[in-house]
Amino acid sequence: SNVCSPTCNRAKCDKYKSVDYKISTVDAEDVRKGDYVLCPFPTEIRESIIKTKEQARFAGHLASDGCVAQNGSIGVRISMHPNEKKYVLDSVSPVFDSFNAKVEPRMPKDGSKVVTVRSGKKSFHRYAEQLVTGTSINKHFTEEVMLLDPELQKHVLGAYIQSDGSYNQILGQIEITTVSKHLAYQLQVMCYRNKILAFSSKQPRRQNKGAFRTKNLEYYIVSIPKTYVY
Repeated sequence: SNVCSPTCNRAKCDKYKSVDYKISTVDAEDVRKGDYVLCPFPTEIRESIIKTKEQARFAGHLASDGCVAQNGSIGVRISMHPNEKKYVLDSVSPVFDSFNAKVEPRMPKDGSKVVTVRSGKKSFHRYAEQLVTGTSINKHFTEEVMLLDPELQKHVLGAYIQSDGSYNQILGQIEITTVSKHLAYQLQVMCYRNKILAFSSKQPRRQNKGAFRTKNLEYYIVSIPKTYVY
């Protein structure tokens, strides 16, 4: 079976393996206490161009706060807040170096607090576009990441959480944000492949003071409950 539930594993119950569950769509308002929800996900592992934890973390930062040029353009860019420079650069610099791409953090001329590292090398661009494709609401990981060994996927998740995640002190849970429903689903799947429970929800966008300007009217939150935060 390609369906596995961490909860079932902890309860040492394998009933889910012998039941022919039907796939259906249910509105959240119709879910009641005591109902069970099964989430099928692929457990297949394939060889990947990602071989090291630095390459895995590069993929995570690229998906969260990075961009691969589209439509025939060449370029790879990763952005970060000045306070994030050390741990982001520690992760992405070895990958930049492997393509002889200089790591030269730049501050924008408009005065905004965003540091950017970028490269226009074709070989680097070809590598990056095999990991992440699309932009904004269409951004998503490729199979090079989604069918990666779960041990390396943990580093993808870790980097993504560092860039676009936060710790909710009230609920004691990790919350990851994205405007892409594709990434929200894929982040959940990577959690499941590592036996980590995760949920996602869609939220309306509020233009708070100090927040990045965006035309997107909604975003997604992937939540990891406190029992899985360690």
